[in-house]
Amino acid sequence: MNSFDPMNQVVLEASLGLFSKVSLMVTALVGLVFTMRLTFMVLRVASAYEYGALFGDTVKYLGLSHLFPYLVKLILSVASGLAAKVSFVAPSDVQMKIESFIREVFGEFVLFNVLGKIGDIAITLLCQSFYSVLLALLLAIAPIMLFLSTMLGITQGIGAYFMSFISLSMWPLLWNLLGVLGRELWPHISSSPIAAVSFWIVIQILQVLSPVFCIVLFVSLAPSQSLSKAVTVVGG
Repeated sequence: MNSFDPMNQVVLEASLGLFSKVSLMVTALVGLVFTMRLTFMVLRVASAYEYGALFGDTVKYLGLSHLFPYLVKLILSVASGLAAKVSFVAPSDVQMKIESFIREVFGEFVLFNVLGKIGDIAITLLCQSFYSVLLALLLAIAPIMLFLSTMLGITQGIGAYFMSFISLSMWPLLWNLLGVLGRELWPHISSSPIAAVSFWIVIQILQVLSPVFCIVLFVSLAPSQSLSKAVTVVGG
């Protein structure tokens, strides 16, 4: 059981730089869609309301794409700060009990002994890498999601997008909270090697899957429907 380190500032800035590049390309597409919609409206003598909706959609996209990096920094800053406050150090005898159990079950088989020594570290590093890459991907596609929800009125996916982003942002916090829980319960669980290893595996699985549990909770509260309705209301 190891603490989960949130995305560092260098990786975050690189991810936001990718967001800016994609945003520039999508902004050019916004200009094209604006021109096409405006042309069709002129040809069919559209009402003033439709012109207002077009300009409103364009302003919403430009405003949201400008504010989005600040929102990202705020969310990740809060999540990272809370995760740091609940950072933990695993009990000193965890590794010893795991290695002892593996030697008893698998003998001196090299592969399993190596996994016993570095398995938890490897899992933590793998999850941290996955967290950083997936967050960067979500930031990269953000301009596309904003474009779909504003200029094209396709709001169904925006709720799922933000739900995924917030759940992933909370991964370090949830991981560390489970680690603290595991550390506090460890003295009452680790009476035998089998109990100790079983408990360690359960905590590790819960840590790895914690973003999924967070998404399930959000789905049960139906935030995607609320977000979609909010975007629809704002869009008139």
